[in-house]
Amino acid sequence: PNGHEFTHDNKVITIFSASNYYAMGSNKGAYIRLNNQLVPRFVQYISAASQAKRLTFKQRVGIVESAALKELAVKMREYRDELETEFRKYDPDDKGYITISKWCYVMEKVTKLGLPWRLLREKLAPGTDSKSVNYFRTLDLLDTDVIMEAEADGTSVMDALYANKTSLETIFNIIDADKSGEITLDEFEKAIDLLDAHMPGDTSKSEMLEKCRMMDLNGDG
Repeated sequence: PNGHEFTHDNKVITIFSASNYYAMGSNKGAYIRLNNQLVPRFVQYISAASQAKRLTFKQRVGIVESAALKELAVKMREYRDELETEFRKYDPDDKGYITISKWCYVMEKVTKLGLPWRLLREKLAPGTDSKSVNYFRTLDLLDTDVIMEAEADGTSVMDALYANKTSLETIFNIIDADKSGEITLDEFEKAIDLLDAHMPGDTSKSEMLEKCRMMDLNGDG
């Protein structure tokens, strides 16, 4: 993910120079500069400016969403053991399943992040049904190499936002029809209609609008 990696007790350095190898935002590229004492300094980069113009609307949104979810998972890793303890309280038979309401309750009780956990369940416990959650999948997610390396790396969603600033401006300009600098719910709804007409997806219009309303914390539209 970072374009370089130490292996074999730090005797080998792997360099991966191709950024965005399998998807936009998936990894950085890097090269090494050595001083006279052969001490390596790593230079990381994302050479995506020309490719960004060819991204679809959905791909551009996906980059930022992925970065935000990764940062959330890094934050949740601080509470990983406490989450497991609380989950198991509601799973006496150790089957790995608890109700959605219990999963949401534990997530909020432990992390105190004030997030819409029901909407995030599909991302944080993928593949479970509409009534129960396999909380092992949440714990497994927090134990993946990608999340642990992101935790060590200390990168944040702000890095991803800045790296994709041009794409974000394009998205905002598409939605902000009257160019006021503010996005109203009406403008957002029209953008959903436009998106659905050209790229119909699995998420319903009502679900997308509900997410937008939940972000409008002070209710001013």
